[in-house]
Amino acid sequence: AGASILTNLATLAILATLAQRTIWPALPRGRTSIERPLLRAMLVENWPLMASLLLQALFPFVNGLLLQNYQGDAVMGWYDAGRKWLTALNVIPSLFTFAMFPVMSRQAVQDRPGLRRSYSLSVKLLVMLALPVAVLVAAAASLLVGILSGAAFLPHGAVTLRILIWSAVFGWVNSLTNFVLIALNRQRYVLLASGARGVFMIVGNLLLVRAFSYVASEWIMVAGEFLLVLLFYADLRRHVGTVEWRANRRTALAALVMGGTTWALSSYSLPLALTAGMLVYLAALVLLRALTPEEREA
Repeated sequence: AGASILTNLATLAILATLAQRTIWPALPRGRTSIERPLLRAMLVENWPLMASLLLQALFPFVNGLLLQNYQGDAVMGWYDAGRKWLTALNVIPSLFTFAMFPVMSRQAVQDRPGLRRSYSLSVKLLVMLALPVAVLVAAAASLLVGILSGAAFLPHGAVTLRILIWSAVFGWVNSLTNFVLIALNRQRYVLLASGARGVFMIVGNLLLVRAFSYVASEWIMVAGEFLLVLLFYADLRRHVGTVEWRANRRTALAALVMGGTTWALSSYSLPLALTAGMLVYLAALVLLRALTPEEREA
């Protein structure tokens, strides 16, 4: 907790220094006043965004609380041991989305066809990265959980991670689509979609977790991310047109070949399996021409 406070204070100091150098000199001099109508308009526009991001952040924690209530602390510990790695890896789509958001926000206003092309390529890149990450993490799940949480959380923590990591394939796409819809001023729809996923998650846990324990809870998490993909895409298509998804089949095929290679070699040597799997995946991407010449240039 103390480290978190110090980190945020340091971040505040850095940002204040940057603001003083870049923002303050451009502001008009003289007396300033608070524009209450503007504040009200900002609140009306942005509260759905705050609420939807809150729901998305609470989604895995509510899942865990329901699991703990029905199955106890030990099962919750196994779930948390696997979820830690998923949380850490989710920084990848977050950084990617923040990098793309200014471009896509501008295109949402000025160039809708350009937004569709940018989104399509961004989704392809995220899927191209998420699939091999999922394969590698699933293969090394026991090692990863053992390193971070210890042998006491095995084998169930590894089972948790092997299931949850597949939610990243859909969740990383949702991370991007979420902000594209915001750029299109569709934050109210994002809130409705996030609420629908929350209801799905709660009902699924209430129906299945008592009988199928943490395995049901984790597959509900994966299914919830997939549901959000469908809900987000339904609205996105209405505003930017049909996005090409079939191109990702070649990436999925390359990941399938990678998975087969990794699985076949894992009984001999895990380092060999992981290394060979990555090399096979990269070779398959090239041979299958997963990226078009135009996409490579972009």
